[in-house]
Amino acid sequence: MIVSAYGPDGASADPQGHADSGRLALVKGELLLATGLVAPPGLYQGHGFLSGGPAAGSWLALRWMQGDDAETAFAKRRPAPDASAAAAYAATMCKDVADLHAGGWRHGDLQEVPFILESHQAHLADFAMAHAPDRTPGSRPVTYRGAYDWFMSPELAHARLITTPVRDLPLTTASEV
Repeated sequence: MIVSAYGPDGASADPQGHADSGRLALVKGELLLATGLVAPPGLYQGHGFLSGGPAAGSWLALRWMQGDDAETAFAKRRPAPDASAAAAYAATMCKDVADLHAGGWRHGDLQEVPFILESHQAHLADFAMAHAPDRTPGSRPVTYRGAYDWFMSPELAHARLITTPVRDLPLTTASEV
């Protein structure tokens, strides 16, 4: 999969090495089209297959967002901590997740990196593992087995351990809180 971002210095491409990456950009693109809850306005630009069809992979183009991912933004504050700025970041990150959940969606990969922080506003991004409100396990082209082990809820980790690697796991809002 190739993700293209268009920024102040032009375009950049980021090849993604995920499992099932041939369809991952399509999943992200379809989700961004399906709901306005999951993205800042104007983020989505387009998606599709690379020339050569499904076997060649897929692409996703997004608008560039100014700011740092949350991990970088908080690291910059460590030398001179600012409790009110950190609290503002945390509050806006929580609001983005709450808005997503209010629409019935689950992110599937909540961690600090999918948040882009600019000024005192957060933008939740990276919806490759997101679950729609009406999603039935096993109904999408990418099997969901959880995200990184150290960000996974105990109930999701348990389900992963007792099932086969081809079984799609159910993601609940509670497992993201």
